[in-house]
Amino acid sequence: MATAIAKRAPVVFVLDPEGGQWIEPLRTAGFPSQLETGAPLPCACAILDGYQFDPSERLRWRHNADCLAIIDDYGASLPEGDVLVRIATPAAPPPTESQLVLAGLAYALIDANLATVPRPPFGPAGKHLLVSFGLRDSANATSRTVRALARLAADDRPRAMTVVMGSGAPHLAEVNGLVGELGASARLRTDVDDMLRLYRDADCAIGAGGVGLLERMATGLPSLTVITAENQRVAVTVAASNNGTLSLGGIGDLDDATLANQLKLFVGDQTLRTILSSGARSCVDARGSERVATALLTQVQRGCPR
Repeated sequence: MATAIAKRAPVVFVLDPEGGQWIEPLRTAGFPSQLETGAPLPCACAILDGYQFDPSERLRWRHNADCLAIIDDYGASLPEGDVLVRIATPAAPPPTESQLVLAGLAYALIDANLATVPRPPFGPAGKHLLVSFGLRDSANATSRTVRALARLAADDRPRAMTVVMGSGAPHLAEVNGLVGELGASARLRTDVDDMLRLYRDADCAIGAGGVGLLERMATGLPSLTVITAENQRVAVTVAASNNGTLSLGGIGDLDDATLANQLKLFVGDQTLRTILSSGARSCVDARGSERVATALLTQVQRGCPR
């Protein structure tokens, strides 16, 4: 979203004290960045993205900005916001007459280049499975998935399996050992800086909801999705209802035998993977960031009713 806005207006990132590790990467990407000090920072538009903003802090930012936008995963009551970005919820009437609500998967905040990933026709069996549950995967869904793959006969597994995690993931050592037990057909990648290539090389995937799901959908990569955090549930449900993914439900409700069986069926079902690929790209076209940027800048120009 920042990249889309920066084409037409300057962007500055203000991070909470615990987000200092992102300052240098953001600056390298060309965005001025600083830690939050509590001092007023007047701006045309402030965009809040986080779960810890209380009403008083939202009001403070509203007083500093001509327009306040809030990214919200839960559909909460946020009367301070002039614009609410609710990717994870279906389109609905705005909570108040003065609010603009950008709701639904059309506003997915992902890299526009994802839409350029080619997706050739699928073969009878999946050849390359991507396993990606995020950088940290605190729920340890990656280990569960690799163990499930180990339960399958060799002929029921994809020929290649790529597992992706961050180097700071709490269960990385466990995952590394499990991947090693799968043999030469599996590899573990950490701190990947080119996910587009992995999306292009894979022809099926399993992962969490959240941004990863949106990215898989934009590339047309058919996937199984496991809900590993409650804020993913609505988006996964909406995506699954539109054939954008096949939801396996919450990680806490999924046993290893069921997971293994679902992987076997998914990898071997060419028709299902074709349907999910088409449905995914119909739901997410990777133009969401541009749509949000245009809506925000238009709102700033018009002036926000308060």
